[in-house]
Amino acid sequence: MIEMKNAYCGLALALAAAPAIAADMSEPRPVAVDSGWTYQVTLDGWLAGLNGDIGVRGHLTPTL
Repeated sequence: MIEMKNAYCGLALALAAAPAIAADMSEPRPVAVDSGWTYQVTLDGWLAGLNGDIGVRGHLTPTL
């Protein structure tokens, strides 16, 4: 039981220390200059086939 706990603690310590060790190994990346322009694509959809009731805590909305 104690050996398993030590193994889990060792694994947790290794996983926690890995990002700190890897942070020193990377080379600095060049800084990209922001031009101020952005581009975004949005796919709009319409769900016309839904059927059901809506409400909050058992209080349903009146039907039309």
